[in-house]
Amino acid sequence: MAPKLIQILVYLLVLIVLTSKTNAITLDETNISAHVFAQEQALDALVAGVEQIQRSCIYSDESKALTDQLEELSSSIALEIDTIKTNRVSEKNASSKLIDQSKRYKSQSCNLFTSLTDTTDTASKCGQSQKAVSDAELIFSSVLRLQILDDKLLDIFNTIISLEAKKCMSAGIAIKLYSKHKEFMESIGGGSQSNLIERINDYSADLMEKIE
Repeated sequence: MAPKLIQILVYLLVLIVLTSKTNAITLDETNISAHVFAQEQALDALVAGVEQIQRSCIYSDESKALTDQLEELSSSIALEIDTIKTNRVSEKNASSKLIDQSKRYKSQSCNLFTSLTDTTDTASKCGQSQKAVSDAELIFSSVLRLQILDDKLLDIFNTIISLEAKKCMSAGIAIKLYSKHKEFMESIGGGSQSNLIERINDYSADLMEKIE
């Protein structure tokens, strides 16, 4: 199959994955796992597309100078992902603090017996505190996974830009893919949005009112 045709098919595959997600949502402890999974799927689609193009395109290992447009795109992507990474540090620190608060709440709300009998679904104070611990740990672990994805995302778009510079991809494909991915991220509550840190802070404030 001709490289250009493969490129088009891969491009369409990525677009299908990126546009088949949910409408805009606000991130919280109930949907953070689905959010991370959706980001992982989108990244997997981009990686698969890039690997397919790399296999089908013959080019020199010699680096190619980026056009002004690609240089501008590369700088813009780096800046935007840097903003996301900065937000992620705030999310990590806030969720770590949330874990400490939830454990304090649990220590005040449970005894040896209730900690074994009251589950996260129990309406008791001990059950609610155990749910708070579970929520906090889920958010924290999810943020760590998102940090890894952020790094991979920057790497994959740098590779895409490089492939376009080597004429393995038609001019303009890199910006189209990045714009589509950015649109997808925003639709699932990600990107540079701050709704997750806002939810963590709200949860933290709620716990502080409950801690004696």
